[in-house]
Amino acid sequence: MNPAENIERLIKNFCQTKKSSARTTAKLDEKILDDALTQLAGPGREQTSLWRILMKNRTTQLAAAVVIITAVGLSVTLHNKFVSTAYAIEQTIDAMKNITIMHLLGRDTQDGNFDMWVQVNPETGLMTNFYLEQKDQGKIVVSTPKATYTYDRNASLVEVKDGPGLESPFRIGRFIEDMNELANRIGGRVEHYEEYDSNLNKNVIVLEITSRSVDIRAVIDPVTKLPIRFDSAIGLNLGQSFSLKDVEIFYEEQAPEGIFGFVIPDGAKVIRNTVDRRDELLAEEIIQYAHEIDAKCPENNDMWCNTQIRVVDDKMNVFYGSVFHIRNDSEEVWTDEVTYANSDGPGQGIAVFDEKGNKLETRFVQDKLPGIGDFRLYIKLNEPLLPGQSRSFVEWLNGSHPCCKTGVENIYSFTMQNFPGKYCLESFILVLAPNVELVKSTQNHTFYENINGHSVYVWQEYVPTDTMHKVTVELRKRE
Repeated sequence: MNPAENIERLIKNFCQTKKSSARTTAKLDEKILDDALTQLAGPGREQTSLWRILMKNRTTQLAAAVVIITAVGLSVTLHNKFVSTAYAIEQTIDAMKNITIMHLLGRDTQDGNFDMWVQVNPETGLMTNFYLEQKDQGKIVVSTPKATYTYDRNASLVEVKDGPGLESPFRIGRFIEDMNELANRIGGRVEHYEEYDSNLNKNVIVLEITSRSVDIRAVIDPVTKLPIRFDSAIGLNLGQSFSLKDVEIFYEEQAPEGIFGFVIPDGAKVIRNTVDRRDELLAEEIIQYAHEIDAKCPENNDMWCNTQIRVVDDKMNVFYGSVFHIRNDSEEVWTDEVTYANSDGPGQGIAVFDEKGNKLETRFVQDKLPGIGDFRLYIKLNEPLLPGQSRSFVEWLNGSHPCCKTGVENIYSFTMQNFPGKYCLESFILVLAPNVELVKSTQNHTFYENINGHSVYVWQEYVPTDTMHKVTVELRKRE
């Protein structure tokens, strides 16, 4: 399995069990829509079929609701209530393709005021940055491709997470187009008609939809053909009763300067759920050793090399990493940012290190709707990569899983496994904390080193095509 596939699938097997999560399905019938609208964040579900919220706090759920309400409310197949306007849905679809900045002001279900700025990639219609402020609650969320900041003014608390804080199943800059397709599948229907708006002092186009799941009234500007207001949006459920009302939508050429660049206030307590090098687990010397092991692999046209890293800490938790390569096949010198793989999302978090152990800057960009590999990962080079040159890197994944208890006191086990798919030389590198020792393994190890008090074992094997490579180990925790 190549590095991109390793990241995409992240197959982890503990105690002979597998962990999986729901994926967006191709069949979007009315039942799925109703379920999604009434149970978007229902208990016991790791991931909904249509929606994945990567930050579970209520503030980001509001941001999610704004996006999905915008999508559902305006984007169902149109049906004329009164034939008094020459409006066609294609006009709004085309107008939405030019959107870069959206500004939304409104009230939520607790009658709290919110202020939201959204930056849209006009080429994809996907949201790249957003700023959400709940003034009545003193909360701010700033989400960028690199990190998400959640600030509670009242508690003087900032939470930092890797990558964007929200992933939407609809392209906010293409929601009319996306929801029109969905509506065709479920038989959805919106009535539209022309009406005089006393607030705007002009005629507007009104779209209305009422169903078991939603009750929405929205306003379209007859000149720009863009949605400019929700009078009401009721009936969605994000794990609670939910509604938005009096939402105004503005379109700007640019957002206020610095609004997507969060600065941590002086004196605020900071909680970081980010990927760090954790020197006690993955020191520079261990990163350099992993590069050396990978470099010893004899690569040719018929075989490639794959190097996996597993780290067991002093609490018997297993962390994951691997070695991957980037080759410059262009005729230009790469000096800045390069992309190297797809990922299922930034929730897992990824740190990248060069051959010397230096941590590089990374970011995630959503480049398609939710599913396998819906985010693209980018890293910023710290040295130029010349044409024809290849360089190796180590990635370190956020999160861990506990080793399995064997029933014998202080004896644990876990299985290192991978399915490369084609013929390769694969290396499993196992790094053990100083208080952890190897008792036995299903195969004899190929190399061993003691690095900074850590026992480092390497199992290296030629893996045939379409073969699962496995090594199971038993470990003892010394008290």
